[in-house]
Amino acid sequence: MNIDTTCVLCKNAIEDRDHLFYECRFTKEVLTHIGQWINHRFLVGNGEEWQKEYWRIKGRKRRQVVAAAFAAICYTVWRARNKWIKLQEEISIEDCCMFIRYQLKTYINVKLKSNYLS
Repeated sequence: MNIDTTCVLCKNAIEDRDHLFYECRFTKEVLTHIGQWINHRFLVGNGEEWQKEYWRIKGRKRRQVVAAAFAAICYTVWRARNKWIKLQEEISIEDCCMFIRYQLKTYINVKLKSNYLS
């Protein structure tokens, strides 16, 4: 059985966890767009770097927003990947970012009981 391990989102590299969530061009674009929206620059290349970055963020609310954003990005990238593999349905970076903004705004504004994100 031959299984193609090429990343379906960027078609440029072998897909593994680090590639999909940190190195993929598609993911980097989403990280950049959402990072600009929440005023955070994601500078991570793997899970270990993400943990270090997380603890450097000042303020509990700010840390919650960035962590929720990163979780939403990972979920949405995984969802886009699966839609391509299972349904051959391509999801654009713009669609991913719109989905993340909606989910994140709803979650954070309820969680923090304020209109933190607009």
